[in-house]
Amino acid sequence: MVKYATRLHDEAHGIAHMETLVAPVLERPERARPRRAHRVDPAHVRAEISHGLGPAEVLTRLNAAMLRQIGDSPGRFATVAHGQLTLTPTGATMRLANAGHPPPLLLRHGNVVPVEAPGTMLGVYPDVAVTEVSCTLHRNEMLVLYTDGVTEARGTDGFYGPDRLEKVLRAANGGAEAVADRLLADLDAFHSGVHRDEIAILVLEATP
Repeated sequence: MVKYATRLHDEAHGIAHMETLVAPVLERPERARPRRAHRVDPAHVRAEISHGLGPAEVLTRLNAAMLRQIGDSPGRFATVAHGQLTLTPTGATMRLANAGHPPPLLLRHGNVVPVEAPGTMLGVYPDVAVTEVSCTLHRNEMLVLYTDGVTEARGTDGFYGPDRLEKVLRAANGGAEAVADRLLADLDAFHSGVHRDEIAILVLEATP
């Protein structure tokens, strides 16, 4: 389980830039042979980012690198959310591309708004369709990125699901770390502290 919460603050009223990437390991079930997983190589990600490319192009090139690495070992794939965040005097802007990953959630004035950016998972097809979108974070607003280990967590009542996730986020108080802690506490209570899948949560908050 991974939790990461950060507050974004532009002290000099200039422009700062940050790259974010959330990429869990996913496995394709296979009845006749053991399940296999593919990990996104951080070196590949850093190399593509260093070229100054936008998020969609980074993911497209990352897909090609993954296919070369996988070679003759099919059945492995990954979902990835990649964002390029720029701080501004009034908050931050995020350019986001999503390759089969759960949609990030924007917390704004007590509402939870999914940031939809449909895209194809990586490591399967040579040609992927990746959509790039932009969203704005005003002061005191947050963006929550998470792996599907959150919504697919299992408890006695079934799956955790997106509805419960949004309900918890709407009720959470405090800053980014408090929101991440509240979500993890609810997940622990939901499945009695037994995590069957990878869980990662990233909460970005724009602060004055």
